[in-house]
Amino acid sequence: EAARLTGEAAGSYLGAGTDFGNAMAAMSRGDEAALKGRYGKADLHYAQAAGYFTLANEATGLGNALYRRGETAIKLGQKARSRDHFRSSLEAYRTIGSVRGEANSLFKLAELEFTKGEFRKAESLYLAAQPLYENSGIPLGAANCLFGRAEIRIKKREYAAARKLLEKSREMYRAAASEQGMRNCEKELEALRRQ
Repeated sequence: EAARLTGEAAGSYLGAGTDFGNAMAAMSRGDEAALKGRYGKADLHYAQAAGYFTLANEATGLGNALYRRGETAIKLGQKARSRDHFRSSLEAYRTIGSVRGEANSLFKLAELEFTKGEFRKAESLYLAAQPLYENSGIPLGAANCLFGRAEIRIKKREYAAARKLLEKSREMYRAAASEQGMRNCEKELEALRRQ
């Protein structure tokens, strides 16, 4: 039902037939395909949307299309491509001063570096994203950055530093009312107590 409604909405954008309207319709088709788990098809629609947003000189939409291409590339197991898309989305968001978009792109890049074992790069990216989330009033994003930094400390066997980051992260998750985040912190803290 959600996919059907998304598909219907694709044709109803103000300015249908314009570059912006075509971009929004392509984004909607991409979202519909992603909801169905058809990530290759979703990526094609997001690529089309990125092209139309470029023609429309619409940096916010371009950033969003590139960000979604990054997410679909992860689902397709294409981490190098996802990294390229998140870097491009980061640049698009920076051109318009979208702090939230910039923080989200930095966070995704940090996660990719973490999975590669590039902990120094990952931490640098988490550190860049965290204040953007904090200054934008997004405690959940800031807490996720702290949690990511704690995971790096655990990998490096720097348990005292990890504990401090987890405790601070838990408090931020509490402020964001994230039960899952608090549970994840408690689980890691319990594992550290057994060290």
